[in-house]
Amino acid sequence: MNLHRSSDAELIRLHGISDPNALGVLLRRHQDRMWTVAIRILGEHDEAAAALQDAFASIVRRTPRSCADADVIIWLHKTVVDACLARITRRQARERRSDILEALQHLAPEQRIALVLVDMQGYSPEQAATILGCTPITVRHRCARGRARLLPLLPARAKR
Repeated sequence: MNLHRSSDAELIRLHGISDPNALGVLLRRHQDRMWTVAIRILGEHDEAAAALQDAFASIVRRTPRSCADADVIIWLHKTVVDACLARITRRQARERRSDILEALQHLAPEQRIALVLVDMQGYSPEQAATILGCTPITVRHRCARGRARLLPLLPARAKR
């Protein structure tokens, strides 16, 4: 059987019954359009390439058993969009974390330490108090004062 002449739905079906080449033919057939979606969403070649690799991995892991031709294209593009959105979310999280770490440097050390322990590491005020050798109320006050000082130091994107 010539896989290159098979419909998208047929390639999905063949992949589902263990044809090792069917999915590759399908992905090669649609890779240019998938690339276009990724580059237009992300705007950077490296990010788009990474998102496309993430999408391909997801497609290999979660290929449906059967699908109509039109649904195959929608599924492929949705997978690319999801991979792009995941990259955007991770990038924004890294940027926010970087902004917060930079702003923390402007706080008094006792406020910074309390905030790191409670807000970033997840310790309760009681646990942080044990670590710091003070009372839980002192930790709560340091955190409250630190947060109040921290907020105006953060760029708008880190406050979301």
